Amino acid sequence: MDFNNTIKKTIDIANECGIVEEEYAQTQLELIIQKAIELQVHMDNMYWSERCNLLSHGKVCSKKEVNENYRRLKYALGAVFIPLIILSAQLNLDPAECFDLAIDDLEKCDIEG
Repeated sequence: MDFNNTIKKTIDIANECGIVEEEYAQTQLELIIQKAIELQVHMDNMYWSERCNLLSHGKVCSKKEVNENYRRLKYALGAVFIPLIILSAQLNLDPAECFDLAIDDLEKCDIEG
């Protein structure tokens, strides 16, 4: 699925759930923070499971556990995107345009914006 279709699908689902109203923008902002913290936890878990496996020659976490940690990490990263997309819709902003503006700064190596 391409990013534009993902954005549209996310906003459509949010509309169906009735959460695209601007009055819920603060809730989405809080959710973004919560999801970013969860992402950090999964990143830490992935780092330590890989590190422990290296030190123990693969005896700490099974391949299945490592794969599950990767799946959780990917989910957590995706879960950060959802409230960002919904927040942009609540503020009547085009998420793709917001993304493009950030890419413009990235191209200038200006990651602070």
